[in-house]
Amino acid sequence: MQAPRPAVQYQHLQSQIDALLAGGYTYSAPASGDHRQAVLMADLTGDGREEAIVFLRGESENLLTVFLPGDGEFTALPPVVENAESVHSVVFCDLSGDGKQEIAVGWQAGALRMLSVYALEGGGLTELFTRRFSAYIVYDIEEEGTPALLIVQVDSAEQVVEMVSAANGELAVTGTAHLSRGAEAVKRIRAGPLLDRRPGLLVTSQYQTSAGEITDVLTFRDGGLVNISANMETGVSDGLVRQREIFATDVNGDGVLNLPHPVELPGYPGDEEVFYEIRWTAYDSSGLSAETARTYHNVGNNWYILLPEQWPGPYTVRRAQGPAQTVTTFSDLSGDVPADFLRIYYITQPAGNRPPVRGRVVLAEQDNLFVLAEIVPPEDGRQIIHETELKEHLFRLIPPDWRGP
Repeated sequence: MQAPRPAVQYQHLQSQIDALLAGGYTYSAPASGDHRQAVLMADLTGDGREEAIVFLRGESENLLTVFLPGDGEFTALPPVVENAESVHSVVFCDLSGDGKQEIAVGWQAGALRMLSVYALEGGGLTELFTRRFSAYIVYDIEEEGTPALLIVQVDSAEQVVEMVSAANGELAVTGTAHLSRGAEAVKRIRAGPLLDRRPGLLVTSQYQTSAGEITDVLTFRDGGLVNISANMETGVSDGLVRQREIFATDVNGDGVLNLPHPVELPGYPGDEEVFYEIRWTAYDSSGLSAETARTYHNVGNNWYILLPEQWPGPYTVRRAQGPAQTVTTFSDLSGDVPADFLRIYYITQPAGNRPPVRGRVVLAEQDNLFVLAEIVPPEDGRQIIHETELKEHLFRLIPPDWRGP
């Protein structure tokens, strides 16, 4: 028996790449984004066949070469040569709505990032647009069925978002909105529905170095790109400044992007550790906001709880940590003394061992990890939280891209 061999066409492609590598080039994979391979396959022309997009690094430049599929072989187009140190990212997108995909490439040279958009035209790659960028995303913010390129530029001179879309047969800036004054470096950019299900763009930036971070909320409204969270007098999204790094996300699973506001909880008597509740809001396209959820996140143990309406207030949290078990206890502070009402056990066990679960609710079980809950009956008989509600609706594991206190 023999191992499967690649098709002759792909062997031919690899031989051409190997010849370039033998000539002194090396692979130059994009450092960020969804496409992080030096050789990418994508149907750029819309004919059902995939072209090969190859990034290579020379002594002082980067090469972008597209190989067209043919009868049993690939044909290389003249390469794009950029005076860049590396490839930051690459996105394939149909910005013109003609069924063909352009290639948007972020090139990096030191601290400078340049975004260039290329199209297959006339037997080669043609550059359609280029711009400096801090971050970018492709998103249909106009709801017209064709995405736009949303480019964020934040530096000492400007803090803007530019919308680039097809206009009069070419790519051009078709909308501009300012971010908060004092935004210094982009930390994250997200796109998704707002509270009224209109498209929204959330840009989170470092804010005035030591002041933490800030999120600006943008949408397309009244024929232009608008920052709907910025205070008209200050030019700053004042209500979305926070001292702790917490990213906007769809925290309650309703499809809407929520914005975090951490609030320090009262301390348990004699315990100096500080804990936070996070209160989440969402904006609609008119700029009105509403609270959408409250959560407690245990980042160290990788779980969080959506707090129900009947959750006690005020309340506090304390934590006891051992080598194989961490116990997080919630206590009601409305009485004369703290009254425990919920304990969550985060337990690690050797493979094949299962901790005793009698009297506890199994919230998560993964290999040698177990998360259990113990609901403490209150003295007055009032049920604060129910097992089924906790397990099926309130308790969740933290996703991999979460950041928080």
